Amino acid sequence: MTAILLTQTQPSKSLHEQLSDSLAKYASAQAEIFILGRKVDVLSTQSTQQITEFKEKELQYQYDFNQKEEEYVNTINRLEQQIKNLSTKSQHLQLDQEELQIKLDQNMCTIHQLEKTAHKQTQTIFNLNKLNKHLALQLEMKSMEVDRLQLYANELEYRKSV
Repeated sequence: MTAILLTQTQPSKSLHEQLSDSLAKYASAQAEIFILGRKVDVLSTQSTQQITEFKEKELQYQYDFNQKEEEYVNTINRLEQQIKNLSTKSQHLQLDQEELQIKLDQNMCTIHQLEKTAHKQTQTIFNLNKLNKHLALQLEMKSMEVDRLQLYANELEYRKSV
């Protein structure tokens, strides 16, 4: 059929020449097919290589991602634990503060009681000083009375002797 087409398109050439041209074209087409096949093989090999490299990179990225994810999870867990620890410490400090406030209140009550006692003792000392002065005055008066009676007794004795 190729020969028929060739004869119709090129009537001036002989059948042998046409067949020779056709075979040359066929060989040229076969060579091109072979070259294209080789190019396809090379491109296929390159594609396979690129796909393999891509998959290796993808695996490496996945590994790196998993590593980073694990680091982040560990960091988050560590931070959560630190938050829990700080919360516990905060609660303990709050309890300590409440205990100290209770002790402070108790100490303030004790100070108030001591102030009341000190005031009572001051009042008692004042009253005792007043009483002491009163008693000292009475003692002085009694002493003067004794002195007067002594003088009177001396005078009586002197009169008796005279």
